[in-house]
Amino acid sequence: MTFPYPVHHVPGAQALEKRAQLQQENGGFAVILGDDESLERIQENFEFHSKKSPQELIAQALEIDALEWFASQQADMDADAEEWLDVGAASISAPHGAEPPEWPASPEEAHGEIRSHRNILTGRFLDTAALACIPAQENWQIPCYLKLGGWNACPLPAEMAAICKFWQERHGAQIVCATADVLEMQVARPPQTKEEALELAQQQYLFCNDIVDQGVGDVESLAKTLLYSPVWYFWWD
Repeated sequence: MTFPYPVHHVPGAQALEKRAQLQQENGGFAVILGDDESLERIQENFEFHSKKSPQELIAQALEIDALEWFASQQADMDADAEEWLDVGAASISAPHGAEPPEWPASPEEAHGEIRSHRNILTGRFLDTAALACIPAQENWQIPCYLKLGGWNACPLPAEMAAICKFWQERHGAQIVCATADVLEMQVARPPQTKEEALELAQQQYLFCNDIVDQGVGDVESLAKTLLYSPVWYFWWD
């Protein structure tokens, strides 16, 4: 199946501006897809899930209760943890040499900025960033239209959409970037207390454990990056 959505290419430095322009001109939702290699992998994953239409995936997503999904993931994770303890596996720790984040004292100190239009290693803008216009009625439906997910530990497209719907309703979270292995969201109502941030961090760990296990090292450190933060970042190995 051919990738059905119009794709635009701009210098990485212009990606956010181009996204805003496309949404104003075309309606729907414009999404930054990363560089050309990322676009190609997204298109391959789209074809892999081609048996189900976006509408079928949306219908599946509407049948998923996000809190029940989190509980199921937690039960699976607890069972896996018991197996690791049985074989004497070492616990996950923070990346070597990394300084643990601090709790931000105010929204002005919050962590986070959109970065999928940049090279993740150098921080420099991509030479070229791809964007697609997605004809979804709601932002949370984007994973169903792009058929995002289903690789390694990444949730399936309908599961991803259901969780995005939950966070859209609760936090005003909107997908801005969806590359081959990264999802970034802008957040209108981020957590305002440590308790809210810790609850959200546990949900995000269940949704994407790599951001802790191969990232900040523990759920509390993740919570510190979420307090007041207007941007959420997910990465699957």
